[in-house]
Amino acid sequence: MKNLTLLLLLTSLLISCSESIDNYVSPDPIHGHWQLSQIIINNRDVTNTCFTKATVNFNSDKTLSSEFYGSVRGSCTSAGAKNGTWKNENNTYSIDFNEDFQQTVTAVSFLDNYTKLSITIEVGTNTVVVYTFTKI
Repeated sequence: MKNLTLLLLLTSLLISCSESIDNYVSPDPIHGHWQLSQIIINNRDVTNTCFTKATVNFNSDKTLSSEFYGSVRGSCTSAGAKNGTWKNENNTYSIDFNEDFQQTVTAVSFLDNYTKLSITIEVGTNTVVVYTFTKI
């Protein structure tokens, strides 16, 4: 009788664990805090220590917050905090930084086992910018 009770207990544990695993939804790999590690404009690496202060935080509610930096008269200055949205439809990402100027996110990809994020943006008709971020 003890063996039968133990067998029933183990079986019920296995079934409940199996159901938990089947219902598990892994978090989206874009979630989290990312820091700019490289910026390429029209195939030219323009990365500097000021630019690499930039961060983007992708939230689980499909919103994002970002802060980018640039050099103004030799001083590294924040361009201000910006908010936006993102979505993942069948592993195809779209990102909207809610900017006033014309830009189109053309590619979003992950590198190095999801520790790096590459975002390609077309600004206007003649400028392609590739941002590479590292997860922090």
